[in-house]
Formats: sequence, C-alpha cells, structure tokens
Amino acid sequence: MKALVFDSGSIISLVLDNLGWILKPLRLKFNGDFYITNEVKKEIIDKPLTSKRFKFEAMYNKEFLDNGSLILAEEELTVETNRLLRLSNSIFKIGNEELKLFQRAEVESLALVKTIRADALVVDERTLRMLIEEPYNLRDLLRKKLHRKVVIDSSNLKEFQKIIGDVSVIRSSELLVMAFELGLLDKYADGDKKELLDGVLWGVKLRGCSISSEEIERIIKLEGF
Repeated sequence: MKALVFDSGSIISLVLDNLGWILKPLRLKFNGDFYITNEVKKEIIDKPLTSKRFKFEAMYNKEFLDNGSLILAEEELTVETNRLLRLSNSIFKIGNEELKLFQRAEVESLALVKTIRADALVVDERTLRMLIEEPYNLRDLLRKKLHRKVVIDSSNLKEFQKIIGDVSVIRSSELLVMAFELGLLDKYADGDKKELLDGVLWGVKLRGCSISSEEIERIIKLEGF
C-alpha cells in the first residue's frame, strides 16, 4: 500500500501558507493515501474548534478529511505509541533527568508509519526528524542550545531504532518542490518561476518547516535556476 503519514506541523505549514489545497492533486499523482492519526486530528481540528481564534482554521482543515485529501487512520496505535513515547523521551538526558522532547501526536504518527509500512513520515519539526536520521547530531544541538552536557542512553536509542526500522522522513518543503515540478503552482509564477519556488519555500520555512536558507538555495540551483 502506497501511503504517507502526516504530522500536525507539516499540514499547518501548508495551511498557513495558503497551500493546503495541493494535498489532493499530490495524493492523486502519488496514487496512494495520505493519513493522519487521531492525535493529529485532535491538534489540527478538534482542539482548535473549541477556540475562537483558531475555529475557522480547524473548519478549513476538516475539509481535507471531508474531500479525501487526508484519511483518518483506523489502526489501534495506543500500545505502540506508548512504547515509542516512553523510549523517545528517555534517550536524551542531563544527569539523571530525562529530556521530554517529543509529543504524543508526532510519536503516534511514527507508530502509524511502522504499523502500515508507509512510504514516509511527513514531519516539519526538526527534533523528531533528527532523532530518526541523526540522533548524535541532535545530542550536539541540544548541548549547544541548553549549555549543558546532554548524553544519550545508548540502550534506549538502540531499542527505539530497532522498533522503527528504516523510516523515510520528508517535509512540507519536499511536497512543495514536487508540486512545483508538476506545474501545480504555475498560476502564481507571473513569469518568474525562480521567485515562485523561492517564495513558497521561504513561506513554509517561516511557518515552521525546518529547512535552512542554504537548502533553499541548493534546491533552486537543482531546479536549474
């Protein structure tokens, strides 16, 4: 089954940049399914619906479920999520104090990727992506940020890695590059596709996607500009 699993932040980055609409044509082109978990639904729809400030945004997000752009996963993920949440939040320590870095929604999304063997996890937040791809670099980043000696519990890290296996991670920025290459964004170009690509990538960067300015420059060059 071809599938991508979306964390809350990746959807929010697109929505705040007025690009949530690309989900449906991208899903059709992908010829698979785009999933969210119950915890992600709570974060982007259920909880915001109770807030005057974010109520309309929640209604807007609900449309992605209503029109089939996103699918709410039906798998039972509680046990696996609890296990991954316990492990991920006990990998990094300062002395005997565990650093609680990860939230339930993002870890539940990771659990779904493993359960349904999805092609990738779509997550914009840097911390979870670094835990999956480069945990020792994350340790170094935490040391620099906290000005403390952060250590890794190797046994918990190994158990976490054994459970999740080989997980591919992408960001909303990669989805936007795909949309750009498919011509989905051409209506905004006004004759200058380089500026269009630069604009949409900086848009999601400034709205939470962990992509560096150097990466944006590299993508623009790779696209031939």
